[in-house]
Parts: sequence; structure tokens; C-alpha cells
Amino acid sequence: FDNRTYYLSSQADPKSQKSARLSFDLGGDNFLTRYRAAGLIGVTGLGARGDVEYRISRRSTIGGAYNYQHYFFNGQYGAADIHTAAATFSTALAAKLEFSASLGASRIEQTFIQSVPVDPVIAALLGVSSTTEIAHFVSWIPTGGVRLSQVFRQGVLYVNAARGVTPGNGLFTTSYTDTVTAGYTYTGVRRWSLNALSDYSRSKSVGNFNGFYSSVAGGLSASRQIVRSVHFVFGYNEIGRASCRERV
Repeated sequence: FDNRTYYLSSQADPKSQKSARLSFDLGGDNFLTRYRAAGLIGVTGLGARGDVEYRISRRSTIGGAYNYQHYFFNGQYGAADIHTAAATFSTALAAKLEFSASLGASRIEQTFIQSVPVDPVIAALLGVSSTTEIAHFVSWIPTGGVRLSQVFRQGVLYVNAARGVTPGNGLFTTSYTDTVTAGYTYTGVRRWSLNALSDYSRSKSVGNFNGFYSSVAGGLSASRQIVRSVHFVFGYNEIGRASCRERV
């Protein structure tokens, strides 16, 4: 798993503020991941999303969101379509303490090649115990997250926990992932934003074969404003531990 990874991603989100209370967001994204090792599975993804938010009081906002993702895999037959719908809520617990949450579900429809046992009579005649077939599965999983953030004069301290669907790690494909993240963003330098974070994630594959994998990671990043709406961002991340276990 100590393997070079190449990835590219882009996204766009036009927003519309219809009134002091009501806002809309529509967006799209695409990404690709490739691995130097030929045995690992790359992925290309396309997505579209939208949400609506309505401020019900001075402190609280409610809303709804929809997200669609399509994954198709490089080096292995298969694809996945993920539809996610969620209700959202955010509120200010104090002057500088904010809480937000989302609760929803994801529908995962996927196709992949799997190995299946053959009839004992055929196995005796041909001398093979298994064959492959194209599998088609539809599954539902609960998704969502919670976030707590404390605003300081020159930064924000935050912690969040979330469950979502990911395209996998090169060995496992489509998975659902539980993540806990803590971090701090410093904004005390003009035109600069500095961020430090650490996270733990545990995933379960629902794609090519069942299994669990987890990792612990930390990272530093910095953003420099070039002009009003253009930023240069760079960062460094380190995975401290990773493990995989296939479930038989």
C-alpha cells in the first residue's frame, strides 16, 4: 500500500441568495484517481448536488440537500450510482459556538464482477469450483454528520463526525466511511488561512468484495489569496496507520 497516487479534482458551486432568509446552491464536480501499481483499481467520478436553506430565526437555519455521484472504475469492470438526500439543521448555541447536523440516506446501485460457486455436477465434469458473473446490487445506508465549532478572534476550532459513501482505496471499491475529524483554522494573517487537522476513518466495502479498512491521518495546509476570488492552496498530509481486512 506504499504506492504513488495521482489524483485530479474540480468543482463549481453557484449560489443564489433569494432573500435575507432563503438561499439556494447548485453544484457539480468531477475527479479521477490513478495508482502506479497496476493491480490497484483507479476510479473516475462525476457528481451533481443542490441544497436549499431557510433561516427560521436569528440563530437557526433548516434545509435540505441532494447529492448524486457516479463512479466508474479503471482496470476492473464495474460502476456505481449513489443518490443521497438529507435534512440539515444549524444553530448558534452561544455567541461564538455553533452546531450543525445533517441526517439522510444513500441509495447505492452498483455492478461488478464477482466469483460464485458452480453446480457440483459441472464442477466434477470440468474440474472447476467457481466461475464469475456480473452482479447487480442495490443497497441503502444511513448517512449524515454532526459538527461543533468554536469561533475565536483569529481562528476556528472544530470537531465533526460523519458517515458518507466513498469510491474506495484502490483495493476495495465502493464503500461507506465513518470519519471523526478535529482541526483548527487560523486566519490572523492578512490574505492567509492556515489549517491543521487530524482524522480517523473506518470503512466497509460494499463493492467488489466485503471487507473493512481504516486509517489515521494528519495534515497541514495553507491558502493565500492572490486576487479577490482566486486562492493558491498547498498542503501536506501523513497517514500514520492503515489496515485492511477482508471478510470471508
